[in-house]
Amino acid sequence: MNKKILIFGGTSDIGLAIAKEFMLRDYHVSLIGRDEKKLNQNKHSLESLGNGSCNIFLHNFTNGRDIEYDFDSLVSKSNLSVVCYGEMQTQETLEKSNNAIIDCINVNLSSQIILINKINNIYKKLGGKSILVVSSVAGDRGKASNYIYGSAKAGLSEYLSGLRQSNFDNEVHICTIKPGFVYTKMTNHLSLPKLLTSMPEKVGEKAYKAYQSKLDIIYVSGIWKYIMLIIKCIPEFIFKRIKL
Repeated sequence: MNKKILIFGGTSDIGLAIAKEFMLRDYHVSLIGRDEKKLNQNKHSLESLGNGSCNIFLHNFTNGRDIEYDFDSLVSKSNLSVVCYGEMQTQETLEKSNNAIIDCINVNLSSQIILINKINNIYKKLGGKSILVVSSVAGDRGKASNYIYGSAKAGLSEYLSGLRQSNFDNEVHICTIKPGFVYTKMTNHLSLPKLLTSMPEKVGEKAYKAYQSKLDIIYVSGIWKYIMLIIKCIPEFIFKRIKL
């Protein structure tokens, strides 16, 4: 089992689903996160598949310091890295708290840029690697219901677009994964439309497809691609009157 995948966000439901998809295809999985108990739970879940072992590593992404492993060595020996951590608070909560806004931007944007930049600096010396990042359709256009969270995701998607262009000659594949609504612990507080909501397993399937086909951008549910295309085409003087 020489193929290796790193999951940065190994305690998340989406991270676990992506890990399962790759482990079933004979990849050795390393789960990376800051909650050792949850990492161990996901490790046991993966190993119960009977298709290999799984490593866990502690890393607090948001402060960039609490790294309890040889980051450079682990990354350099991997075939691909997946960045899929984040947090989502309600728009109302974010509007009322400067600290909540700072945390939102740090978790969903700035810490991820720092992490991806470190991974990319290693990968571009080696070539033939991939970085898959879970962004969101929330970043495709600002909406009243989640414009602070959405602005972080918009920033992340734009960063990945620039990184993709920068890496064209380095043979490092950069993929932006855009889920719509997904049933996870992070969205438990939301009332989600059933027809527009995916299970984490579908994100895993799409992540593997994106990796194999070297796709630049992939929407987890195809309908979201067309929904967001329509929304982005609405003139601003009309869009500002719509409740979304």
